[in-house]
Amino acid sequence: MSKPCELFDRGGNDNFKDVFVSQMEQSDRTSPRLIAKLKSMKSLISGDIESLKPVVRENPAMVGGTVEKTWSTIISTMIPFTDFEILNKVIIQFNDGTRSPEIDLVIVKDMPELADRNYVNYDFVVAAFEVKLNLKTSHLDKIFETSEILNKHKTSGTLKNELCRDVIFGVLAHTSSLSQAKVEDPSYHVSVSKREMDTLLEKVSLHKWEHPTDLVDLVVVNDAFSIGSLRTINYDEKFPCDWLPDVEVFYNPYLSSGSLALADIDIKDLIYVGTNNSVLGNFGYNLSKSLFNNELLDYKMVAFYEHYNNRFTQSVYGFDIEVLNQNSIEQLRNPNQLREY
Repeated sequence: MSKPCELFDRGGNDNFKDVFVSQMEQSDRTSPRLIAKLKSMKSLISGDIESLKPVVRENPAMVGGTVEKTWSTIISTMIPFTDFEILNKVIIQFNDGTRSPEIDLVIVKDMPELADRNYVNYDFVVAAFEVKLNLKTSHLDKIFETSEILNKHKTSGTLKNELCRDVIFGVLAHTSSLSQAKVEDPSYHVSVSKREMDTLLEKVSLHKWEHPTDLVDLVVVNDAFSIGSLRTINYDEKFPCDWLPDVEVFYNPYLSSGSLALADIDIKDLIYVGTNNSVLGNFGYNLSKSLFNNELLDYKMVAFYEHYNNRFTQSVYGFDIEVLNQNSIEQLRNPNQLREY
C-alpha cells in the first residue's frame, strides 16, 4: 500500500499542489447549512471546555453530565432518530443474565415507554459510546475491555455478522492528551492532530484482540481527529494472498486542520483534511455508515455526509481466517459475497 506522501509528494511541486487544492475546492458540494451547523456544534464543544476548566477536579460528575449532554445534542441533531432514543448512564443487561459496565451514552430503538431506562435489555441497543472531556491513554484499557464485552453477545452465522457489530461502539471526546511527544511546529495543527491519532492507533494495534468486531468502530476527538473502522477479508481459497492477513481491520483517518487554510497545509497531509474541514462531519459520515450497515438507516443519510468521508485507509490489525465462524468461511466460496464492511 502506498503511503500518502508517495501518492502526492512529487518533489514539492507548488503547481501540482495549487491544482490539487483547486480541484478539492471545486468538487465541494456541501450544503452551507450543514457547514454552519457543524461549526456551531464545534463552538458548543469549545464552550464546554472553557466553562468546565475551573470545576474539572472539584466536580467530575457535573463535568461528565455536561459533556454527555453535549454529545447527545450533537448526535440527535446529526441523525433523524424517529424510532430511536438517546440515554445516559446505562447498564446493558445481556440475555444470559450478565451486565455491561455503566455506559455513558446509549442509543436504543423501539424501546417500550414503560421499560427501565437505567438497566436496558441488549436487544434494544443500537449503539453505545464512552464520552470523555479529555481522552487519555489511561482510559484506553477500560474502553477496549468494554468494546470486547459488548461484542461477546453478537449474532453469528453470516459473513456480515463477522464484519459488523450488533451494537456499534465508539468514543466521543471534546479534546485529548494521548501523547506528550513534541511536534516540530505546534502552530501547524495537522501535526498535533496526527500525533494524537497515531498514538491511539498504536495502542489499538498493540492490544490483543480475539475477533475483528472486537475493535472499536469509531472514535472522534473534536479538536484532533476522527476515525471509522473498515473490516475486510483478504482470504481466498483459490488465490491465496500470503502477504496479507486473512482478515484485516483498517481505520479511515481524518484530521483536524484547526484554523489553517487549505493552501497552508502540506501536500502530503491534504488527503487527511478535506475542504470545509470538520472532524464532526466525518463522525457524522462514520456513524451513519455504521447504522446503514446494520440496516437501521437509509443510504441517503450516508450520502449526505459523503463529502466528509476519507477513502484512504490505515491497516491496524490482522487475523487468521480461523477466527471466523465456519458457516461464514463457507460463504466465501460465493464470488459475489461482499467481503468488507
